[in-house]
Amino acid sequence: MAEQTGGAGREREPLVQFDHFTHVTLGGSDESWRALREQHPVAWTEANGGHWVVTGYAEVATAFKEWQTFSSARTDPGVSSLVLGDAPMPLLIPEELDPPTWNSPRDLLNRLLARREMELLRPRIRAWADHFIDEFIETGTAELASALSVPVPAAVTMEWLGWPPDEWMKAASTFHNMARYEMSSPEFMRAARQFGWLAVRIHEEVAQRRATPCDDVMSIISNHEIDGRPISAPEAESMVLLAIGGGVDTTTSLTSAALVHLGQHPDLRARLRDDRSLIRLATEEFLRYYPPAR
Repeated sequence: MAEQTGGAGREREPLVQFDHFTHVTLGGSDESWRALREQHPVAWTEANGGHWVVTGYAEVATAFKEWQTFSSARTDPGVSSLVLGDAPMPLLIPEELDPPTWNSPRDLLNRLLARREMELLRPRIRAWADHFIDEFIETGTAELASALSVPVPAAVTMEWLGWPPDEWMKAASTFHNMARYEMSSPEFMRAARQFGWLAVRIHEEVAQRRATPCDDVMSIISNHEIDGRPISAPEAESMVLLAIGGGVDTTTSLTSAALVHLGQHPDLRARLRDDRSLIRLATEEFLRYYPPAR
């Protein structure tokens, strides 16, 4: 929860107690952000080494637009401000770049994830959804997060990348567990060690695609040109890592939240079932109301 601590003579004010990595309930998270927006749209917290917290809509919009002042570039080479605490993380491309450096890798991801390209994936998405539903439908019950929301995005994303099938769920669980457990817990430490395994495997897969390209997205990324030069191996590995995380974790979060919401509101579930044209709008609303990354 956000709490003003005050203190005369401070250089950075208002000072609040706020840590966006704290594990809280959805309601607790909403209330924390709401309190900050209403009381201090811009405030300073000492958490995570100290930083400004910007919560007002106009202030956030300004920060995103004025990248010259509000840079996304990493200040500590070994630590990312976009992930949990001070866990070591390779540079995330293009998220931790500023224009014009980010233009070429961002353009590549935009092409790979364009709507027309995603429409080509629709048959595989449907096939994997049918596959995992078939695994539990005859039992009459299922825990939908683990039975559907986790495996479907993992299968779709990893198949799209060209990853070996026997490692799909292990790679997906790496991201899920790092987001699921508190950083001081033994479970998080095990997940962090597994992340080391994933980093090694990404290095190996990218090296293989650079030596012998295949007909898959990892090959496209691994052999891309950035501003007229071949992409480096570390740059390609970073983009593959970001593609895995974005595909398997945030999608699972959104899908699970949507299923819970529809379970709690059968009237809305009936509207979507009866009018499929509402699905696109509903997806945008679920993204707004249940952002996968807070």
